[in-house]
Amino acid sequence: MNLHILIGHLGSDPKIHTFENGNKIANFSLATTHSYKNKAGDWINKTDWHNVVVSGPVVGYVEKHFKKGCKASLQGRSRQREYTGTDDIKRYTTEVIVEKISLEDKHQSATPQTPPPPTGNSDADDDLPFKPREL
Repeated sequence: MNLHILIGHLGSDPKIHTFENGNKIANFSLATTHSYKNKAGDWINKTDWHNVVVSGPVVGYVEKHFKKGCKASLQGRSRQREYTGTDDIKRYTTEVIVEKISLEDKHQSATPQTPPPPTGNSDADDDLPFKPREL
């Protein structure tokens, strides 16, 4: 199964491409950030960038409402694509092809927000990739 679920902030305004037949496609980058604690006990923020492709009837929604910095959630599949650059060198790119998308916050700033670090009740919880459930 090839399934990606991402929640992040748009790194750029969507680029809308219209084809001769009237169909549209939208491309934008999405930044996702996660935090972890290093061996020294400091919190480190790591941001990953994803190339996103939206097609079909939802492009109109993306074109109207999505802007750089908006927080979005999406579900889709990854696809690796090959192309030849202007220097005649073969290159590869990985894209997330959107199947479902929604705008999480229309008033979000352009700077990606980082969630606060998880809190635990004991030092033993610090090494876990999740917070234990309280019973």
